[in-house]
Amino acid sequence: MIGERCAPFLSYPTMHVRQTNEGTIQIGDSLEDVGYDDTTRLSLQQAIARRAIDYFPALADMRIIRCWAALRIMSPDGVPIYQESSDMPGAYVVTCHSGITLAANHVFTIPDWILRGAAAQTIAPFSNQRFCNLTRDPS
Repeated sequence: MIGERCAPFLSYPTMHVRQTNEGTIQIGDSLEDVGYDDTTRLSLQQAIARRAIDYFPALADMRIIRCWAALRIMSPDGVPIYQESSDMPGAYVVTCHSGITLAANHVFTIPDWILRGAAAQTIAPFSNQRFCNLTRDPS
């Protein structure tokens, strides 16, 4: 959810609420596994808003400007995938659920890996090769 602009009150991101430099509020914390269903549900939006207000009571009077749902980029084990393409060298996969939570890793490790090949051994455990031995559900 995106809330209207308001006076600065949050100078760091939390797991559920963020304030942009322009003052808008971003709220989101659902952890649903709904496959490819990207529709919004009012009951879920209400629950998210209630939790945000519990954390930050000042949000109780804020107007919500827009809401949306999206598909989560989540690997089967919930851990990021970082990998250079073997078929297309120079093309990289960097996927994870929470870019905010992993921002420190992304800003310091990923650019050096992509630009210079640095830390390739550190990145290796995060390739999709770890899924090669998983059994697939035939349905």
